Amino acid sequence: MKELTALDINYLVKELKALETAKVDQIYQPSDLLIRFHSTQLGKVILRINKKFIFLTEFKESQINPSGFCMALRKKLKNSRLKSFEQVDFERVVKLVFETKEGVLNLYIELFSKSNLVLTNKDNLILASLSSENTKRIIKKGEEYILPKKEHNFLTLKENELVNILANSDLSLVKTLATKLSLGGVYAEYVLQDYNKDLVANKFKETKELFKKLVKLKNQPICPSKIKSHLVPFKTDVQLESKTYNEALEKSLTSQLKEEHANISLQPFLKKKERLEKIIQTQQKTITELNDGAVLNTKKGELIYNNYQLIEQIIAQLKLAKKSMSWGEIKAKVKQKTLKRIDEGQGKIVLNLK
Repeated sequence: MKELTALDINYLVKELKALETAKVDQIYQPSDLLIRFHSTQLGKVILRINKKFIFLTEFKESQINPSGFCMALRKKLKNSRLKSFEQVDFERVVKLVFETKEGVLNLYIELFSKSNLVLTNKDNLILASLSSENTKRIIKKGEEYILPKKEHNFLTLKENELVNILANSDLSLVKTLATKLSLGGVYAEYVLQDYNKDLVANKFKETKELFKKLVKLKNQPICPSKIKSHLVPFKTDVQLESKTYNEALEKSLTSQLKEEHANISLQPFLKKKERLEKIIQTQQKTITELNDGAVLNTKKGELIYNNYQLIEQIIAQLKLAKKSMSWGEIKAKVKQKTLKRIDEGQGKIVLNLK
């Protein structure tokens, strides 16, 4: 499941309204935004908000340093009461209204595109936002927060409106329902699965039956299920054991989060392990080189020991010759196979010993 659709959010918000009147205990932002509530109905729970999802959970990873946005939310919302929890029209936007010591504040949770979190006052003037990047709207402190708005609201759709939408759309029926009504591809295909494929491809004029299916789609009893890999709030052929839609989402998404968090937690140890392994490799290389050198030096020592008298004789002859000849003359006269080279500058001789 890649993200929540507007219909998913609609069903989910109905469940999460149980948070209304809950008190904000604390706010964290290790990666996702976590708002910990204390509710008389639910007890202590955490509302997790990330780029694509929002759900209640008990899982909280540790946080080292809170972000500036997190600190702003703590300052404004800590110890406040959640007044309302609602979806904005049929948008992928959730609005949380808080009663605070400064008055009513709104937190808008945008779950579309790049996503965003925007805190406003009762007049919808922006107090803080997670991101200010937006090409279509101004998201800036002190500016009015403009809600994204689509032409059609699926929740209030009338049959004659559906007729007009289909008549004026150049898209296929599936794409029209997915985009014009904001259903998304999964639900658009689900609604049309019993229709003839040619009929769907060409669109059809009879909308009464289609409208009934659409009405039914938004008023189903909660029975968490699946359509392909997408978690849906109502009954399909693939039902899940979860009692609520939030529970189904929490089970699926938290297992992924725990795995990701475990991997992140291991990173410092893995880096340290990698560093130690490199040190060990360097030390092993040094030991090998020292061992090789020790073997070579042992052989040299044995050669010197076995040829000690010969070496003494050569050194004595060179000292004697140096008294009456230059090094150039000595080198010219030396014809011994044993004496390979004389390095008078370094005071060394190179011998070929066997």
